[in-house]
Amino acid sequence: GSQPYRFAPVGFVEAALLRVARVFHRPNLCEEEAVLLAPGVRFRFQSTSGPPPYDAPFPDEKDILKFAESHPPSAGAYQRGPSATGAMHTCLYYDCDVERAAEFLDGRHPRPYTVRKVIGWYEEAADETTGMHLLYLLSASRDPRAALVLGTALRSPSLVIRSAAVNGLNWEFGADRCGVGGNFGTSYASAYEWLQENGTTA
Repeated sequence: GSQPYRFAPVGFVEAALLRVARVFHRPNLCEEEAVLLAPGVRFRFQSTSGPPPYDAPFPDEKDILKFAESHPPSAGAYQRGPSATGAMHTCLYYDCDVERAAEFLDGRHPRPYTVRKVIGWYEEAADETTGMHLLYLLSASRDPRAALVLGTALRSPSLVIRSAAVNGLNWEFGADRCGVGGNFGTSYASAYEWLQENGTTA
């Protein structure tokens, strides 16, 4: 007997294989990714634009915390952590590390916290705890000068300083914005690769 043939409209199978997936690592930091699959072919592209490049210098007279209050690292981004009383809360400045840095530095250094001042304080810091908090504060400016300082800090012999640099680059500058998490080694690699891609290596 004859064998019936079934035909699908042109592009039907390919359209059925189109999927859009959001990678969840940090809230709303990763754009949607579209993947088109067809026999022997795989197309991958971003369905929304990435973040703007961080190439605009931070105003010299502007207070970093004032800026951070209304400028999350990415649309919808925020962090939650324990408050001084231990209760979970949404952190100020969209970044728990920056919130803790502001608390630590209050009374130790006068405001306004400008990029130029914070870099100077960091270079003169006598202990790694102060240096760590100054790096977190500096990262919130997302200024190219801050990226240079954080990049240099990646080579520090102090794990505390290196960790602060990695966290600052990854959260505030978006170095691992679509990463899948992992150990310190993968986080460090994400920060270092971002520096390379942006023309700065530590």
